Amino acid sequence: MIEGRLLFMQPEKGYRFNLDSVILARSVTEGSANALDLGAGCGIVGQMLLLFEKAQKVTAIDILPEMVECCQKSAELNHFGPEKYNVLTADVRSLPLKERSFDLIVSNPPFFFQKGPTSPNEQRRLARHGAGETPADWFKAISRMLATRGRAYMIFPAEALIKLCKAAREAGLKVRKMRFVHSFAHEEAGRVILQLLRGDGRDTLTVEPPLLIFEKPGQYTREVLKMLGREHFSDLSAGSPG
Repeated sequence: MIEGRLLFMQPEKGYRFNLDSVILARSVTEGSANALDLGAGCGIVGQMLLLFEKAQKVTAIDILPEMVECCQKSAELNHFGPEKYNVLTADVRSLPLKERSFDLIVSNPPFFFQKGPTSPNEQRRLARHGAGETPADWFKAISRMLATRGRAYMIFPAEALIKLCKAAREAGLKVRKMRFVHSFAHEEAGRVILQLLRGDGRDTLTVEPPLLIFEKPGQYTREVLKMLGREHFSDLSAGSPG
């Protein structure tokens, strides 16, 4: 992953990270002292923050013990000790953490929240549908954990944007920036990246230029290659981010 600079343990069957996690991690522009990765999966987002010096320390949370084990093994492979990377098994609805103690929060949460067909594999089912929680539960958790003047970054399906903004506001958060993600320039956005702050009385919003994934079928854009650490490669072909 990232041209050999990071290695990750993933289940042979079940949840496996995809490009969304890379995009989320690379969307963080500010450095932080203490970051929280909610719904960490195999740990890619939090450990990318450490690699690119966007966080001095990361606490990672996942509800599945087997994913927490993957996080721990990945951290060992990448030489991130407990002073840099700590991982816990927990539910976002009852986090065993001190409130308002994180100046950066990142989250690639379940997208579908109990809608549509579910996978028989528990890891895939929880990654896509959650464990009964709602989008509001995730925003409330972020609101509780986010320090004053802290920032949170999340990635979601673009079609859910209106509902997400409403849920964020009800949790005491405001969307300050958003960026739409398109597979191709001529297609509708498939994802949206949100930057959230605790409500500060201002109602300003910055919509950033869109992120395009592909130049043409099978070929990543230069920006995505840079996110993957492949910007100097002459072969722009899309392959696994792993």
